[in-house]
Amino acid sequence: MTTIQPVNTGTTANDGSGDPLRTAFTKVNDSLKSIRSDLSTAPHAVLVGDSLMQQNTAVGTDKNTYHGPRGFFTWLQIFTGFPFSFEVGNAGSQAIIGDNTGIGGDTVANIVTRLAGDVLARNPDIVFMLAGTNDVTANDTYANIKANLETIYTAILEQGALAVAMPIMPRHPSGADWASSAQRRTHHAVNQWIRDFALSTQGMVLLDAYDRWVDPASANGDARTGFTVDGVHPSMIGAYQMGLTAQSVFAGLIRPARALCYSPSDTYDATYHVHGNMLSNGLFTGTSGTAGTAASGTFATGWQGFRNSGGDATVAGSKTTRTDGLPGDVQQLVVSVSGGGAGAGAIYFATTPTSTTTGVVAGQWYEAQCEIEVSASSGGNSPLNAIYLELDDASTGGSRNRCLQPYSGHKFPDVAWSGILKTPPIQPVSTTGLRFRLIMELDETLTSSVTVRISRASLRRRVTAPVL
Repeated sequence: MTTIQPVNTGTTANDGSGDPLRTAFTKVNDSLKSIRSDLSTAPHAVLVGDSLMQQNTAVGTDKNTYHGPRGFFTWLQIFTGFPFSFEVGNAGSQAIIGDNTGIGGDTVANIVTRLAGDVLARNPDIVFMLAGTNDVTANDTYANIKANLETIYTAILEQGALAVAMPIMPRHPSGADWASSAQRRTHHAVNQWIRDFALSTQGMVLLDAYDRWVDPASANGDARTGFTVDGVHPSMIGAYQMGLTAQSVFAGLIRPARALCYSPSDTYDATYHVHGNMLSNGLFTGTSGTAGTAASGTFATGWQGFRNSGGDATVAGSKTTRTDGLPGDVQQLVVSVSGGGAGAGAIYFATTPTSTTTGVVAGQWYEAQCEIEVSASSGGNSPLNAIYLELDDASTGGSRNRCLQPYSGHKFPDVAWSGILKTPPIQPVSTTGLRFRLIMELDETLTSSVTVRISRASLRRRVTAPVL
């Protein structure tokens, strides 16, 4: 976090009330050192808010932790290559720990009371704030909500962090709509103040996805159909649209993400490079991979494609050459359904063998990532219920972490998108092995297909342990 030390220049010239020259230049030097340090590290992001913020992270049993597809921040990280330092974990009993401090049902008024301990104590460089909808439905006044928001923003700024202000999102009458016209007008009034304050205050960033959500045919300005799961909380489509807005806002404010794989020789070595890529073929070279059940075509050496469940889904593999000058090849997967199934099916793309054991040390921390491109569907209705990168500890009692955890009953956006998938860090219980796999869950009652392209995959031991 950048720490700027203001120089006291006194009240009037030569009145003796300002800092001595040595003190003043020491402050300047220390401030410059802090700025240089921040420029060389990934900015540390902390999220605060209500359930709309909380659902950027999902947790399951056995300390499973997931980057949730119903959260805008997950999509921002994917679109921009995970440039933010953002650590999350599972304390057990499905309790989120780390940098996502969103709490379901929380209000702006309550965030004032917990901001210092939950958020500022984590020393963030940037704080994303999304809350207020519960204050409005509790019929709190515009004046109170505004005052509490200003208190929060000011405290963040005074600590030297950037404050990202997000307006309250619209609701849909299919679920928990605004209970009165007074609530609807109050949320508009609060939003206008948020926009004005963010745009006129140094250190503030406005992330305003409201217009992407509003149905232009709705006289009340309701959210678009399908953008929420219950009238309030973002669906995967709604979160994806918020992520697009976030990407446009931060494209010029954050540094490009680091490369995933630098060289074919950037591999694990127990003596010289314990943080090297533990996958035997992260660049997808060669053609001697395995086409398993319901699979056909060509798969990169050391990789396999197969149907893991269902009875209709198929996958056709092929290899393409990169055209951007970066190392490695691209593994292409055409995933299809023909309407012959009764429900859900799943296609796996995984390593051969399925578990990576070389380099696995119990108690160390590991994470997986890859580049991905997903096409729009061929049938006008995406068969994808989910697509996610999974890193699974094969140990008894081990956890299973995912990037883009599926959400039952809701599909992914039927659009072309690309980015980087990266799992939350995992700490294996033993040396049994870690499983790296891309999983595509499909609706086998449809007739449709999508093309998935995966490249530059890595599984690495982290240099530092996550701060949870």
